[in-house]
Amino acid sequence: GLSQYFILMQMPLDSSIYFLSWNDLTAVINIKNYLDFFTVFFAISGFALYFIIGSKLKSIQPKTKYLTIICLLSLAFVSSSIYVSKKPEKTICMNNHVNFFIQESLDYYKNQRNISKDFKLIDINSFAKIDENFFPFNRDDSTFPLMHNLNGNPKFNSYFNLRKNNPPNIVIILVESLNSYFVSDEQNIRIEIMPFLKSLSKQSLFFPNTISTCERTLNVLPSTLASLPVASDNILATAINPMPLHFSLPSLLKNHYFSSFYCGVDLSFTNMNGFLNYNQIDYLSNNWDNSFNKINNEFYSDAGIFRKNQIEKRKQKSKKNRLDIFLTYNTHEPFNYSNKKEYTKKVKNIINQSNLSHRIKMLVLKNAEKFGSYYYLDDQLKKYFETAKKSADHNNTIYFIVGDHGSELCYFDAISRFHTSLIVYSPLLKNHQISREVVSHLDIVPSIIGLLKQYKQLNLPTYVPFAGKELVINKKYNSARILPLKGNNLKISGVVNRNYYMDKGQLFSIGKNMNIKPLINEGIQTKYIYQLELYKKFSNYVFNQNQIVPFYHAEKYIHINKSFPFYLFTEKKSEIKFDTNPFINIGEIPVFPSKCSTVNIKIELEISGANLKSQEDLPAFVYGFTDKTKKGNNILYYRGIKPKMKTKFSKKGLNSLTYHTQIQLKDIPKIKKGLFYYYLYNPLEKRISINSYSIRVETDVKKVH
Repeated sequence: GLSQYFILMQMPLDSSIYFLSWNDLTAVINIKNYLDFFTVFFAISGFALYFIIGSKLKSIQPKTKYLTIICLLSLAFVSSSIYVSKKPEKTICMNNHVNFFIQESLDYYKNQRNISKDFKLIDINSFAKIDENFFPFNRDDSTFPLMHNLNGNPKFNSYFNLRKNNPPNIVIILVESLNSYFVSDEQNIRIEIMPFLKSLSKQSLFFPNTISTCERTLNVLPSTLASLPVASDNILATAINPMPLHFSLPSLLKNHYFSSFYCGVDLSFTNMNGFLNYNQIDYLSNNWDNSFNKINNEFYSDAGIFRKNQIEKRKQKSKKNRLDIFLTYNTHEPFNYSNKKEYTKKVKNIINQSNLSHRIKMLVLKNAEKFGSYYYLDDQLKKYFETAKKSADHNNTIYFIVGDHGSELCYFDAISRFHTSLIVYSPLLKNHQISREVVSHLDIVPSIIGLLKQYKQLNLPTYVPFAGKELVINKKYNSARILPLKGNNLKISGVVNRNYYMDKGQLFSIGKNMNIKPLINEGIQTKYIYQLELYKKFSNYVFNQNQIVPFYHAEKYIHINKSFPFYLFTEKKSEIKFDTNPFINIGEIPVFPSKCSTVNIKIELEISGANLKSQEDLPAFVYGFTDKTKKGNNILYYRGIKPKMKTKFSKKGLNSLTYHTQIQLKDIPKIKKGLFYYYLYNPLEKRISINSYSIRVETDVKKVH
């Protein structure tokens, strides 16, 4: 199974599995699409062999039995698990996948213990030596280091014939796994299977050297819609709870733009719906009528999301400008799409007639059915633009088309996982330009806001907290950026630093067209590792301590759900003893008012360390929503939160804990007769003594219980 995963993903399974829910995992790896006779046969054979060996071992003497078991385990693990190369990608390829996964799991649990240890406030001085080229650093603001002036890039703005009193509509199309090779202007490396997109790039501002912030879709929304910095290790920016205050395109344009998001997968994947609802999106493609069919009963096709957009536009009564956001999916494993035979044949014909190297030709031909999904998507984009051109607002629309990351099908070198392209197309564009400047997902939001700042009625800020910079048009290759890169395991494991690229400890030099060559320079390598550690501290500071944008500044430009006390309860006694029951009730259950949309919950406890071996034994705070029906209780939402420590864990004294969460009620399905519940969860069933506790529930409705 682990070997099959390696073949599919071009990477061995690592600790990333622990950061995703079951729904997220099934969306990332549609394993049922790869179940065949041989897979099932080998699985059954493995179980049978296990029991056969077990029965044979019963007749062996204990000492001999243990020796036999050790020998069998050695045969299973030792063959390649000790292989280490100076090239990390070679080590990963040769290493025993079981051994690799076990080692990653051990590292994960070790890191989790370190993360959950004493919660300490990060001082800005702890990352004072960070390189300023990571982001527009403001050393004058000791509290909010991301805040800086955004004046608008005159050169970028000059490429558009913007209308004086009518701001343009904005459309952002995030293409799943759009590798730079599919639209490259370099003929010798271009895989010519997206002819429409390639032709569109010749009518656009084209940025072939675009870097994604993550090698998976996990970080594309925070980067492209909010220009948020890359979250530190083991943190998913869309799922931070409570979400730190920040700016985004939907929230900044809320008063004048109707924002929509279209995607064919379950929007709970990596909490996309929670992140978008927090950022005040107006419409999410949650409800699909019977005219849309799921592919293999799993997801709606890319053709479906573009058609749904056209239907919703006709329904939309708002006279506001449009902010449409798409996230495609068909070019993701398991590459299910319509007319496979037709598109596979097209790919083979094109590749056989191309001037590509023999190696690339063979790779594409071997996976022609998978590459056919890109030709299919290209046709859907073509149909979308043909329909869009017929609408009255097309001539006043700017389209941003970019990949969420590179494609595992084109893993030609280490940087290809992050290397994509950005196409900025619009009828408002004066002329076509190719910019070989290295740009990032993070640069899209600053460029759009900088472009729209001339429209005074939009009330857009000059002082912003964006981690990116405005797009630069430069005909010559240039890399003046430092871009941290997040791996599939949610760790910041790479960085693009001017003319260097570091990936999993391996250093490369970057040349024209993002070509990389291995490089040995321990001084530069040590410097970048140190800088990444500083960046992680900075990231934890702005995310965990809500230091992205000050409240007093944000409320001038975006709607903020102000919190009012709704439910307050404080209990102080010498000691409250709970038995070993795993569920500890700590208060009454408030019923939220119908107009409430946001709930903040903060619980503070003092717990005795007696009977507890370590901080790992402390209880978690759990809350959920249940729909009470005649047939029984249907759990709609369930979440557990670990405490943050105010002091070091003490077995002899009291431990001060804080649980803090924010709930967006838009994320919870509507219920007729619902119940909100919360409790402390004590799975180890340790006897716990609580000295005092307070519960504070705040909502955006003025009402106190």
